Amino acid sequence: MRLFRVVVVLPFIFVGLPALAAVSECDSALIVSTYNSLEASKSDWRMARHVDENTYNQIKHDAGASAVIYGFPVSASYSDFQENIRNFASNESESFTKEQFRNVAWTGLGSSAADAYKTCIKAQSRGLVLVPDGATDSDVTFRVSYSPIGGSANPLPVSWFGADAGGNQLPSNISAGETIIILKRPEKTSTLAVNSSDTSGFTDSVVLTPLAVPDPSEQFASRCVITRTPTPGNVTRGHAFFWHCPRLRAGTYQANLSVVPSASRAVRVSWSAVLTLKTEGGEQKFPLNTTSGAVIDVGVNAGIGTTFLSQGNVFDVGQDGALPIIAVNVDSTAWHGDFSQPSDDPISFPADASISLERM
Repeated sequence: MRLFRVVVVLPFIFVGLPALAAVSECDSALIVSTYNSLEASKSDWRMARHVDENTYNQIKHDAGASAVIYGFPVSASYSDFQENIRNFASNESESFTKEQFRNVAWTGLGSSAADAYKTCIKAQSRGLVLVPDGATDSDVTFRVSYSPIGGSANPLPVSWFGADAGGNQLPSNISAGETIIILKRPEKTSTLAVNSSDTSGFTDSVVLTPLAVPDPSEQFASRCVITRTPTPGNVTRGHAFFWHCPRLRAGTYQANLSVVPSASRAVRVSWSAVLTLKTEGGEQKFPLNTTSGAVIDVGVNAGIGTTFLSQGNVFDVGQDGALPIIAVNVDSTAWHGDFSQPSDDPISFPADASISLERM
C-alpha cells in the first residue's frame, strides 16, 4: 500500500488536540524508559543529544554514577556529559530529529520499565490516542486507547490515513479500552492519523520515520578519556571502584590508568585492576598490569608510592559496541603500624583521575 499524507479539516473538535504537546512532554519518560534498554547497534551519540538536564539528573540520582545513557557514561556534571558527546561526534555528523529519536527509542519499549512513558501519553490525551508499544526494524506496534466521553459512540467508527499495515486490515471500529495494531515502517517520514468517522471529533496522529541506520564511523567511540569521576567514593577491602566508558569500535586498544587514592591513616593496600568488555553475547575480562606494584602504601606519611598505576596494557575489542568497564579492586588492607594486622580502613578514590583507552 502506498504511503501518503492527508490533512483533514474538521468542522469542530469535541476534544482538544494534545498529541504533539503530549509527545514532547513525555520525552523525559521515554528517555528514562529506554536509555539502557536499546540494542548496542541503536544506542549511538545521536540519541544522547536528546537527553535534557533534568532527565539526566534524574537518571544519575536513580541509577547512580555507574549509569550509561544511550552508550555514554554518566559524567561529573551534565555539561561534562554533553562535552563528551560533542568530542565524540564529527562536525559533519547529522543529529536525529525529534521524530527520528522517538522512533528509535520505541525499539526499546515493550517491558514494564516503559509503563511510565505509556501512562504519560495517555494522561496527556483524551478520548482517542495512539500509544507506541514497541518496534522492530520493520514494524511499529501501537495500542489504540479509546475512552468514551459523554455520549460518544462505543464502538467508535474510525478512518485511517498514511498507514501501511502490511496487508492486514486496520479496524474500522474501536471499542473502549485498548486495541493493538501493527504497522510497517515507512520508506520515508509519514504521518499516521486516526479520526472518528462520526461527529464526535476524536482524532490523533503520530509521525513515523524509517529506522535510522547509524553511521559505523560515528556509531561507536574509538577512544575513552576519563579525567574526573562523577562522585568521589570510598571502598573497603574486598570491594572495587568502577569507571565506565562509551561503547567502542572493534580494534586494538591501549589502556592506561593512574589514580592517586587516599586514606584517613596510613595503610598498606593490595590491589588489582581489570578491564571488562560487555557485549550482547556476554563479557570478556582483561587483567591490567599493576605498574606501581601490586602492594602500595596509602595515607598520611605512608612513605612510599601512593598511585594505582597501570600503563601500556594492550587488548583487542572483537566486535563493535563492546561496553568497557574499568575496575580497581582493593583486595586487602593492613594497618601501616603492623602489616600483619588486617585493616578495614576505607580507601578514598578522588574526583580527579587519569584513565584512557586509545585505539591503536
